[in-house]
Amino acid sequence: TLDLDGSLNPDFIQDARLPLPTGFSHEPTGGREMPWRALLADPPYSAADAGHYRVGPSALPSASALVRHMLAVVPPGHRVGILHLEIPRPPTRAVFVACIGVVMGFGNMGRWFTVFERERDAGDLSA
Repeated sequence: TLDLDGSLNPDFIQDARLPLPTGFSHEPTGGREMPWRALLADPPYSAADAGHYRVGPSALPSASALVRHMLAVVPPGHRVGILHLEIPRPPTRAVFVACIGVVMGFGNMGRWFTVFERERDAGDLSA
């Protein structure tokens, strides 16, 4: 897990508006860094929603920025997903895989779960 609020005990304490760590330490491999195989994001959906969190709305990354950062650190051919109110704009060289409506019950706003794949020859997607 990655969060700016250290009181939530995330694996990585970091601002998600910045480039993400390139991998994680994995004990069965002797603690050497392994690349992310896939990533999932479920950020606050709006500045009002972010206001309920300790770090507040000023640290809220856009859905498009999150997708761009996630795609930059997964290997080519791997996927990332995000649950959000908006459908993010991915980098040009990313493949749009799926968009699924998520309903949270009657009278509630729906959300979109979108999935993107890093092209096998996409090169650097961090910009």
